[in-house]
Amino acid sequence: MKKILYSLVVLLLFAGVCEPVSAKRKKKGEEKEKKEQKTPYQKLFDGKKMISADGLMKIHLVDGKTWVEFPLNLLGKDMALASSITETSDNGEGIVGQFAGRVLPVRFSKGDSTLQMRVIFTKKMLYDGREEGLSKALDQANIGGIFKTFKIKAYTPDSTAVVVDMTPIFMEHSFYTNPFAAYAANSFFGMIDRRAELEKDKSCFTGIAAYDDNIVVKGNYSYSVNHYGMGMLMYQGIPVTMSVDKFLMLLPEETMHPRIADARIGVRPVNQSVWNGKGKLKRLNYTRRWRLEPVDEKKYAAGELVDVKKPIVFYMDTIFPQEWKPYIKAGVEEWNTAFEKIGLKNVIRVMEFPKDDPRFDANNIKYSTIRYAPSWMSTPDMSMHIDSRTGEILNSSMYIFNNFISRLYFTRAVQTMATDPRVRAYELPEDVMGEMIRVEMMQLTGRCLGLSLNPAGAYAYPVDSLRSASFTRKYGLAASVLNDVYCNYIAQPEDVEKGARLTPAGLGEYDMYAIHWLYKPIPEAKTPESEKEVLDGWIREKQGNPAYRFAYQQPNLGGDPTAKMKTLGNDHIKALEYTLKNIKIGMANYFDWFTERDKTLDYRRRVREELVDLFTRGVDNVASYIGGIQVNEVYAGDAVPSYEFIPKSKQKEAMNYLLALAKDVAWVDDVKRQQEFEIKDLQAEKVQMRILGTLLERIPVVELSAEKGGNYSPEDYVNDLYRVVWEGTLKKRSLSKTERELQLVFLGSIITTSTVTAPAAKFDASNAIRFRNKSYWRTPAIQIGKSSDEAQVSFFAPVQPIRVSSYSTSARYYDLLLRTRDMLREALPSSTGDTRQHYEYLLFKIKQSLEKKK
Repeated sequence: MKKILYSLVVLLLFAGVCEPVSAKRKKKGEEKEKKEQKTPYQKLFDGKKMISADGLMKIHLVDGKTWVEFPLNLLGKDMALASSITETSDNGEGIVGQFAGRVLPVRFSKGDSTLQMRVIFTKKMLYDGREEGLSKALDQANIGGIFKTFKIKAYTPDSTAVVVDMTPIFMEHSFYTNPFAAYAANSFFGMIDRRAELEKDKSCFTGIAAYDDNIVVKGNYSYSVNHYGMGMLMYQGIPVTMSVDKFLMLLPEETMHPRIADARIGVRPVNQSVWNGKGKLKRLNYTRRWRLEPVDEKKYAAGELVDVKKPIVFYMDTIFPQEWKPYIKAGVEEWNTAFEKIGLKNVIRVMEFPKDDPRFDANNIKYSTIRYAPSWMSTPDMSMHIDSRTGEILNSSMYIFNNFISRLYFTRAVQTMATDPRVRAYELPEDVMGEMIRVEMMQLTGRCLGLSLNPAGAYAYPVDSLRSASFTRKYGLAASVLNDVYCNYIAQPEDVEKGARLTPAGLGEYDMYAIHWLYKPIPEAKTPESEKEVLDGWIREKQGNPAYRFAYQQPNLGGDPTAKMKTLGNDHIKALEYTLKNIKIGMANYFDWFTERDKTLDYRRRVREELVDLFTRGVDNVASYIGGIQVNEVYAGDAVPSYEFIPKSKQKEAMNYLLALAKDVAWVDDVKRQQEFEIKDLQAEKVQMRILGTLLERIPVVELSAEKGGNYSPEDYVNDLYRVVWEGTLKKRSLSKTERELQLVFLGSIITTSTVTAPAAKFDASNAIRFRNKSYWRTPAIQIGKSSDEAQVSFFAPVQPIRVSSYSTSARYYDLLLRTRDMLREALPSSTGDTRQHYEYLLFKIKQSLEKKK
């Protein structure tokens, strides 16, 4: 029995010991099994070969896909999708370093199992009240359309972000995510339409990066591109491969204090709408400008010159030729002189690409750059990315094409060869070319600061003042460098010997004023609307002074003569007189001055062509007086009218001057040298035709001017023109060859415009100018609302087409044709020689045209 009891005790003790051991083993097994069960997050990434980057978001490149850990605290935040080109097979579609294509404003929202990317095509209407209900209603009306939807695959371990495959954002091509530059060599200044299709099977991701305010996906993208001209297919399936960085960037959470734009000053507007909660909608425009805030508000308020919290830094490409760099830097930083006048120093800085900063990436949108591009294009380009909520400039970069040096060379050489012996060479001296680069960069930087071109800038100064050494050294050549003026082609050789400047001295009076208006802080104003009184006062203070006038170029008005690009001085007739003196010096000497390294005659051919172009541009400027209308941007209460007419006396002076000029153009043909060049049309005849054709094409502009209140009627203009052209005939004297040619062209134009018969218009003078009978132009009504509560409405653009009352142009010219026939019949009996033959031929053509009419 004892043995049995003993055995039972031992068995119980053993069982008690084994039970915990078994439990431990079971627990270990459960833990092992639990450990082997991975979370959805782990399943996505564990054991996979990938590249990761952490910044605004954590981003992973895994098996050719882009995975993003999207933070939940970024839901509903304003963001943007943009791109830049890092490599290309064809820089005619966009250059390396260019922030091309469009900026797509987006927000993200979250469903139960999806992340949605919403595109904000319609700007949210602003609300200037405090009613919560209205604010909510406006939010509900601006939720954005869903552009892409991503299935949430996992949450991060800390549950602060969702993991989604964002490959569809970065590997796609649409109208809204197009990386191609709109202004590119292959577009030929907009004449060629390019349409690209992404070939995904030939495209792939190559890398990723992340910064504090954006993430980047890098890829090689292959496209099939079609080119269309005038709507017709020109080239099909052109293969283009680009390396592109695509950015998803966070817009500033603390928005900049915006400034309301004003049409009376040259700024680039951003359209906005404001709802006041009382059934009224205000349309307004914000300016584009950088966020510039003084580092010390107290010192600034005390009148001290202070730095800004965040200066504008332009990073300059290291591959620029070394001799260009100091002049690029000087031209960009020249604008600091304007900022210093409003109390801010060191605002703009130019730095070369950093060599010792591993985080710097010139292709990242957070850096504004000045990039070099090997391209045939000759006009530098720029891009600008803004926060459309406020107009804040986030990035503004410049692109300098190599061929701009050729354009600057010929501009300087042709326009100043008569006055500056240094430019009569195959290459300009470094300091002379450097000065041209500085001027180019001043103009380009002004646009990057949010200013627009100002065609009125050159009309502010008297022509004779531009011959003065003291004046040009103090004021330069124009009131604004934004007029596209590079050289003083008015100054005469003796003026330059006395010290007259040949290039702009620096920023003009208008440029200083524009920076003051756009950037000077108004600390006491807490809202954009509360700034308006101060801003309006700054404008009215300068109003009436031509040096501070801004105007848009008005192509639909035949060109406002007081607002034309590339002009000098406030009298186009006097300016052309001085210009012609220099052109004639150039024509007489260019062949000998530019012999160096010009065996093919390419340089001398180009110089000669540019001289003729300078002449014809002057002709166009003078012609703009005829029927000319000066358009003024005006608001209620301004002292100037919306538009003013050029005096009749000035219009007649311009007409008489151009007709006299047409009789003296033989010097344009270099008869002595013409056989040195290839056979071609005589330039004198072309210039002559250009002058007369221009005079005829001014008739509809005269009609507009007369209808709107001008005192020079189209009947008077045509009769004045007629009397001058037929002066020799009316006086019954022999005609010179030039007079006969003018009459031949003029009669051909009369027949063509009278529409007596189409075949009769096929004149022996095949160059007859056809007068275009158009319905012209919209009334130049650029206005302001009647009260401060109403909308500020301004088109911030040239006057749109308006309709002129229908004139019976054909009937008028038919009558003119009959008058001409009668005059020639009367003059014929007393004429002899070439003049008689000329009259007989003209009468024959009139008879032929009238008979065919039947």
